[in-house]
Amino acid sequence: MAYIRRDRREAFDAIAESEREALKQNLQRLDDGQRMETAIQWAKDRDFLSPEEADASIGSLKLGYALAREAARFLSQTNRRPIHAPVHVWWTTATMAKRGEGPVDWSEHTTGRVTVETLLGDHMDAVYSIHAHQRIGEALALAGTVRH
Repeated sequence: MAYIRRDRREAFDAIAESEREALKQNLQRLDDGQRMETAIQWAKDRDFLSPEEADASIGSLKLGYALAREAARFLSQTNRRPIHAPVHVWWTTATMAKRGEGPVDWSEHTTGRVTVETLLGDHMDAVYSIHAHQRIGEALALAGTVRH
């Protein structure tokens, strides 16, 4: 549900309960890998994914969703027991424009210092940003010199 395009939520909500239940039962019979592939294909067939996701391979989507699931698990665990480490966060201007703020307040998940920066563009711009790479290198270099 978290990956369905915002502009397609009404269409998703309009799906008959019988179709939802049939999909749910079908997915429950499959192993994790097959379940993910079937769900992705189902969402692709109904134009529920973003254009970037729709153009991506099933393998890369599975990896992305697995990373997102683990990130959610991590955030859930650190809500109860924050980590003791500095956190460096880079939000994009696209994310900030959509949400008005960063999606996660990392100060709730660590007792360490939180540094937040904003990069121009969207997620993919940030991935390829030389500025982001430089800042990550600086943060890692600094973390390597600090003893706790």
